Amino acid sequence: MTLVEIKNLLEARLVCGEELDNKTVDDACATDMMSCILAHGEGVSALITGLNNAQVVRTAEMLDVCCIICVRGMSPCDEMVEMAKKCGIVILQTQKTMFRTCGVLYENGVGKIGE
Repeated sequence: MTLVEIKNLLEARLVCGEELDNKTVDDACATDMMSCILAHGEGVSALITGLNNAQVVRTAEMLDVCCIICVRGMSPCDEMVEMAKKCGIVILQTQKTMFRTCGVLYENGVGKIGE
C-alpha cells in the first residue's frame, strides 16, 4: 500500500516527506515503547506511535522505517520533523487512535503478507 493510500485511509495530514509519498508499506508496528520495535521490528516499514520526540526518528532510522504515523492528533515536535526530513522519513498525523489506525491498515492489507 502506498503512503498516499495510507494518508487517505487514515484521513491524515502529511507533516513531512512530500517527495517520498510514493513509497509502499507492507508491514507496520504500533508501539510507544521504542525498545519493542527495536527487538521485534525487522522488516517493518511503518511505525505507529503516540510519542513525539526525536527518539522515535532515531529508532525508525535504525530499522529503515519509511513512515512514522502519529496517532491521537499528536503533533510531532520541531526536532522530530527536522530529523525525519534529514533521514528521508515521512511523518503522517492522524486523529484516529492507535487501535483504529491499526485496524484500518490491517483491514486494507498492511501486515497480511505471508499469512
